[in-house]
Amino acid sequence: MRANNIQLIVGFFLIVAIASFIGSAVADLDTTANILTAGSTPFEVLRGEGASDIAAKLHKDNIITSKFSFVTYAAITGAFRNLKPGLYALPVGNIPGIVRALTKGPQDVAVTLYPGMSVSEMDKKLYESGVIRRHELEKFAIEEKLEGFLMPDTYHFHQQSDVSVVVEKMRENFNAETRELFANMSEKEITRIVTIASLIEKEVSRVDDRRIVSGIIYKRLYNEYPLQIDASVAYGACEGVYTACETFSADSFKKDTPYNTYTRTGLPPHPIANPSVDAIKAALNPTQTDYYFYLTDRATGTTHFSATFEEHSKKRAQYLAD
Repeated sequence: MRANNIQLIVGFFLIVAIASFIGSAVADLDTTANILTAGSTPFEVLRGEGASDIAAKLHKDNIITSKFSFVTYAAITGAFRNLKPGLYALPVGNIPGIVRALTKGPQDVAVTLYPGMSVSEMDKKLYESGVIRRHELEKFAIEEKLEGFLMPDTYHFHQQSDVSVVVEKMRENFNAETRELFANMSEKEITRIVTIASLIEKEVSRVDDRRIVSGIIYKRLYNEYPLQIDASVAYGACEGVYTACETFSADSFKKDTPYNTYTRTGLPPHPIANPSVDAIKAALNPTQTDYYFYLTDRATGTTHFSATFEEHSKKRAQYLAD
């Protein structure tokens, strides 16, 4: 057999092997993309990490199911040596999308921070969007006493932002929205209003109801009667995280903490959430009524008010019975 024929045969089998290799990777890639497509997850690429290192981390974090498919796809698309370091929010299981994101580098992302979110909850949302590292905002907020003063809104941040830049944008928004509302007020007065607004934000949603609840809060404060606001107790028991808190229970109302508005009179030591402008306006403009009690119907979300404890007890039995 001639040498050139042998080379042709060897070349043919080599092509078949390569095609089989790529085909297997692509098939695996398609399967992975179809199985895991729900949501995104935060991920950090460190400077100096290569495709194999990144693939191992992605696999460990359950963002991809096949390291082989990731490395192969990065190789055949020419992205192998162009994966950029930074913080990302990556599409789970979508290897083409992951490789595109890592090739482009960190991008601007829209993040919606809702009224009533605590600093801890905002921290988690920003981390999941690839904007900051976990707990960066929490640490910054403790030092600067920012709970309550970060305006809820939809923001556009660059992934891998400096936390001080993130805070500056949110504080500027807060100041712009409240400058006229807080004109000629002292820092102590502003903190008191924002604390009351945070309680209102967590208790009721309708504007008219908020002003009535605001009036009840002021009346209780004046008469040195416990505020008895569940959200404040939850803030203390759950360290500022309201959702999926396993430490909040009936026993939380018996444990005396600075946030337990059942065992103590007065306001909690600082805001328990970041309120909306509507809640701040309600704190500034309370509606005076004969009411002293209120509760929210779990089924409809309607707030029911009472002037006496006896009337309140009847409504509790009616609307809050298990």
